[in-house]
Amino acid sequence: MYVEVKRQDGWVEGKEASAGRGNAHERSCKFFTPGLRKVLQNKGQLGDDVLPFWVVFLGDIARDPKRTREITLWYEGVEDHYFMWADTSNPDPLITHFEERLMPYLLGEKPKPKEVLASNIVRIDLGDGHVEEVPLSSDRVEPVGPL
Repeated sequence: MYVEVKRQDGWVEGKEASAGRGNAHERSCKFFTPGLRKVLQNKGQLGDDVLPFWVVFLGDIARDPKRTREITLWYEGVEDHYFMWADTSNPDPLITHFEERLMPYLLGEKPKPKEVLASNIVRIDLGDGHVEEVPLSSDRVEPVGPL
């Protein structure tokens, strides 16, 4: 299993919209390219039906409404393979996600089925272990610019 950590500034409350620059999250899409995916699956030896990567997005990008919408859309259907770690002072959700969603692949098992959020829902990590699920139409996740 290949792990990549993406830290990127993003727009969050109290910052200028221009703080949402950068494309680290876009570069994570390389894992879906046929050539790289084939190499990673071959080297990882987890089977052709397993995506052999996990991307951890941390910092402001994990709270930036525009970036979280993009990432959520791109990774729809493979939610196990990314994690938005907004509150880096609390490693528990990150560890739990790894243990429940990825460790089974490493043990030759499949993760237990989970309820998948509708594609119009975004998780916002409020810190202190509190996560709020809000619809994309909410005023909490309005775009700060075009997608």
